[in-house]
Amino acid sequence: MNAQGIALNTIQRALGHSEPSMTLEYIDVSGEQLMSASAIAL
Repeated sequence: MNAQGIALNTIQRALGHSEPSMTLEYIDVSGEQLMSASAIAL
């Protein structure tokens, strides 16, 4: 879901996690996502 651009809080709710930190245990960020985020930030 993360690779498809779905927001963290949406993934969190879909998985039934009460804390974002739990969801982050299962999230893998790709190099492409990092580059995209960097480009947006600049």
